[in-house]
Amino acid sequence: MNISRGVFFGLMVTLCAVPALSQRGRGGGGGGNNAEATEFQDFLEESIPLRQIQLGETFISAHRNSTFRPQVDQLLAEAYAKAQNWAGVMTTAERLHRELSGGQPQPKNPVYISAMLAALRTSSLTKALEFGDWVMTGDPNDINPYQVLATAIPEMLPQDSAQRKAALSQAMDYAKKGIALQRPQRVNEAAWDGAQTKLHFALAFVYLNLDQFQESIAEYESVLKTHPNDALAQYRLGMAYFFTMQDLVPSFTTAAKAVEDALDAKADTTQLKQLAEKRDSTAVSIMDARDNAVDALARAVAIGLATNHPVTQPAREQLEPLFKNQSPDAAAGALDQLLEKKKTELGL
Repeated sequence: MNISRGVFFGLMVTLCAVPALSQRGRGGGGGGNNAEATEFQDFLEESIPLRQIQLGETFISAHRNSTFRPQVDQLLAEAYAKAQNWAGVMTTAERLHRELSGGQPQPKNPVYISAMLAALRTSSLTKALEFGDWVMTGDPNDINPYQVLATAIPEMLPQDSAQRKAALSQAMDYAKKGIALQRPQRVNEAAWDGAQTKLHFALAFVYLNLDQFQESIAEYESVLKTHPNDALAQYRLGMAYFFTMQDLVPSFTTAAKAVEDALDAKADTTQLKQLAEKRDSTAVSIMDARDNAVDALARAVAIGLATNHPVTQPAREQLEPLFKNQSPDAAAGALDQLLEKKKTELGL
């Protein structure tokens, strides 16, 4: 078997903020003269994004100090996002940050979160980090930037080894800080738990990229306790087990050679027993890791087949040689039978 350690890097997960954690309001604001209020209402009621963008830009230009800001900025950023004008989203956030530096941070954070996501859409990690820092500075308990950036950074790693290591360290820091946050009273438990799960998922992938496979396995298994039908988590868990197996092979080779050398040297029985036990325990660890890899990858394929998930093909490509190694004498169709069994176990 020859399975590359790069196979799991191409499956980009969906990046999104947690809606329940972003505070927003509509229709309020108060203040302003009658003409200003009328313009705001026209902007608020416009449903066509391009037209709403025009009305929003006109409003901000004419009423920079309006009490209807930053609500106008938030809706304007949303309109730019609907139009897939990511530069417009970021420009809106930068202007808001520049022009309204005072006041409470929470009303501005949804705009900065939108800009952070827009920056990632354009593969501008540097800008995403900047917008994320604005959110964290304004509200250290907002879990969104920690979740989004911990997820995004491992998917956008630089080629340079030192830079890659630094980026992964930064992603780990975001994930751990997000996990350590206490749930604000304004956020319901279901939304918070969902965000925490995403952070554990992100941390697991950071560990996987750092070849810290036992830590990665622990995090993925934690995620899968509550989300067993997550195909990508199952796939990456399987790969973590496979790489664990792969890393044990040199130790087994060394241990097996030590037994052979001891036999040639006519070593005493006690020494031979100790060396054989080490060889055999390593062999058992290898087989355990292989079996766990087969189990997780089979679940990934089963979920993928049932849901048309893009992980299906790469997971099966990794599964087939491992299954053959595990069951060399299996009858034709045995793997498909295993997949059907996994579907049943998962309720698919």
